[in-house]
Amino acid sequence: HAQVRFDAPPAGLEVVIQFRTSASDAWIVLAGPVAEGGEATHANLPRGRSEYRAVYQAANGVQGKPSEAVEITQP
Repeated sequence: HAQVRFDAPPAGLEVVIQFRTSASDAWIVLAGPVAEGGEATHANLPRGRSEYRAVYQAANGVQGKPSEAVEITQP
């Protein structure tokens, strides 16, 4: 499994943690939106490459620019 730790977003925003695997280009929500920091656990991590990123989201659902993705490899 993988644990993703993240800081609280700026006031008035929420944070969404997303991931994608080498099998797909689509980003999938792992956690959020939440207004506080914390951690998200990705259980049953697939083999191969996975990427994770954070995206801030406003109350109306509009999302900002994603963070740089962090990549891990599961043998």
